[in-house]
Amino acid sequence: MEVVCCLSGRLLANGQLEVVMGGWVMNDEANTDYYSILTQMIEGHQWLQNNMDYTPRSSWSIDPFGESPSMAFLVKRMGLENLVIQRVHYSVKKMLARAKNLEFLWRQTWDGSGSTDLLTHMMPFYSYDVPHTCGPDPKVCCQFDFRRLPGYGMACPWRTPPQVITEHNVAHRAEMLLDQYRKKAQLYRTNVVLAPLGDDFRYDQASEWDAQFNNYQRIFDYLNTNPTLNVEAEFGTLSDFFTAVREEVSPEQFPTLSGDFFTYADRDDHYWSGYYTSRPFYKRLDRVLMGYLRSAEIVFGLAWSSRPSFASWLLAPETGFTKLLSDARRSLSLFQHHDGVTGTARDYVVDDYAKKLHDAIRGSQHIIQQSVYALLTRNMDLPDSEFTYFDLDDVRKHHYSIPEKTVLAFGADMEAHTVVLFNSLTWQRKELVTVRVSTPYVKVTNSDGDLVPSQTSPVFLRSGSVADSHYDIMFIGEVPPLGLATYRIHAVHPGDKHTGSSTFASLKMLNMLADIPKIEGFQNIEVIPDGKEFSISSDQISAVFTAQGLLKAVTLKSSGTTFPLHVDLARYSARPGKERSGAYLFLPDGQAVMLTLDRPLVMVVEGPLLSQVRVLLPELQHCITLYNTPGVDSLGLEVNNIVDITDHNNYEFIMRISTNIQNNEDFFTDLNNMQHAVLVLQMIRRKHFTKLPLQANYYPLPGAVFIEDDETRLTVLTAQPLGVAALKPGQVEVGPGLERCVPADTNLLMFFTLK
Repeated sequence: MEVVCCLSGRLLANGQLEVVMGGWVMNDEANTDYYSILTQMIEGHQWLQNNMDYTPRSSWSIDPFGESPSMAFLVKRMGLENLVIQRVHYSVKKMLARAKNLEFLWRQTWDGSGSTDLLTHMMPFYSYDVPHTCGPDPKVCCQFDFRRLPGYGMACPWRTPPQVITEHNVAHRAEMLLDQYRKKAQLYRTNVVLAPLGDDFRYDQASEWDAQFNNYQRIFDYLNTNPTLNVEAEFGTLSDFFTAVREEVSPEQFPTLSGDFFTYADRDDHYWSGYYTSRPFYKRLDRVLMGYLRSAEIVFGLAWSSRPSFASWLLAPETGFTKLLSDARRSLSLFQHHDGVTGTARDYVVDDYAKKLHDAIRGSQHIIQQSVYALLTRNMDLPDSEFTYFDLDDVRKHHYSIPEKTVLAFGADMEAHTVVLFNSLTWQRKELVTVRVSTPYVKVTNSDGDLVPSQTSPVFLRSGSVADSHYDIMFIGEVPPLGLATYRIHAVHPGDKHTGSSTFASLKMLNMLADIPKIEGFQNIEVIPDGKEFSISSDQISAVFTAQGLLKAVTLKSSGTTFPLHVDLARYSARPGKERSGAYLFLPDGQAVMLTLDRPLVMVVEGPLLSQVRVLLPELQHCITLYNTPGVDSLGLEVNNIVDITDHNNYEFIMRISTNIQNNEDFFTDLNNMQHAVLVLQMIRRKHFTKLPLQANYYPLPGAVFIEDDETRLTVLTAQPLGVAALKPGQVEVGPGLERCVPADTNLLMFFTLK
């Protein structure tokens, strides 16, 4: 390894070899969060610095399925000077090519001065492989991919193989290639042509290096020794190319372009909007790890800086903490690959991704509980680095499991439990906390011993039944910025009415025909055999629901204004034929069909801190929660959909929200959770184009979407990346496939759940 690094370092220093982009992976740009993009770029750049003493100059994003300006902004801020992109809608490429605007300064939408400008080169043709990079005719270009020479195991689809370049054919073959170069040059403002010579899974054999180099060198020698051809051809790095471009035309002379390049289509109506939601379970797992990793980094840093006596121990290799952090960063970084978080990898690859994500979550959780103990303990002895001092609330038994809450068990030898809350944000938080316990008879106190109001609610199982031995206790937790807060959960005697015990929520069951379940503490369950409209409310919001348990309207109590807000559940089916929806593509057979809700079981929980409506369907649990707290969690409605459509095929489940907002079919989405504030023009304006197919009107939804008119705004925030469309005025549709079960482009994809 040292010899390889030494040789590589020499080539890098001589400019014969260049590392472009320098990230841990070439990340996706639709589903990724900016924090994860930064993490994977930092991991890659630090590795290059530590092992090669090297810093990249140019970036290379040729395979993400659509391009985000967030990536251009981040690499510019990292000091990179140039960018190459490829997967852009074929019609956009044609438009830019006609105006010779395939090279441009990519500028952020909020930038009025040009400080974010990044010189960007867009490849003009279908792909980045050799048949599509030398010029417009792939049949000709394929003849100059010398890995496809007879006997090398690859062939040209156009059935005209390459020829070994000899003194007898070099003139003809060189002029054939030069003709393609000249035609490609007509699409750009300079005469400098970039003709990449590679593809996926290439240069893994020494024979290919020799075949490509030797044959191209003979062509270049011929071109360069014939001055009448007016050409200089040479091998070069990407930075060599951009240096030549800048020598011919100063960057200021290139046009500026702002915006993104979604949704990508490579041909016909093949819009790549399916991968926005493919494998949503793992997209959610990605966000969970991101949160745990960031929390682990912060609390570990707090423990190191606040407890000097433990500082060396925390960093010591034998504790393994820094390795756990590094492994977690690299697992998160790996999943940002454009076939990772996209959900487009093969099953066994996805399984490997998930195992790494799961291990990283557990490692981050271990660091959090160890660091919290180091911050709280008064013991001056060094802690046991392998011991579990605190159980975290979120437990995943396997990499394919839905998280389960830790149950606090009470008994004769355990009458109280300590709960520690950590706030990883830089402002004080006062929000609802839910803890699962083994008895409904409890009370909550804070660190001063003062009683904290709480609520006891039943636990609903995924089967639709109600747990008979577990209960959820809710209370309002208050935690300072980057701080910890301690609370105690105490068991109380059921008959003691003066202990400040938790308030029991009321429970209603609509469309209930079976026997009433027996739940300890919930003796007065109201059963309504025939459903009817009903409402739940908090101090700020009142929400009305249909007899089927779907949201119908919301009233803001501060103004008394009622807003129609209909939630509907629907499905798309894949269109028939050979070309169908898959991991990458969304090709529906028509408009979405509304799901028929025939007297579904609806469970309504109402309490002083939390009210909830839960609808049980064969393939779906749809739950809407209304918080009654002084924190930001009470300013909206929380929607959870737990989906299992593994018994269905060609099924793409969506949720549609309809309002009376007059948004003129305009809507706004974020990019990579980085561009949220429309006040500084950072959200991206989208529009429904009626002349384009339905799948073209779906866009990535990394974190937020809103529609608005002069009076009202509706905002939807998501727990993981999804797709979004606004197909009619006042409407937001989240999909395609909050859950997808469709034939993949390469294999069958099966998914299990969504939060």
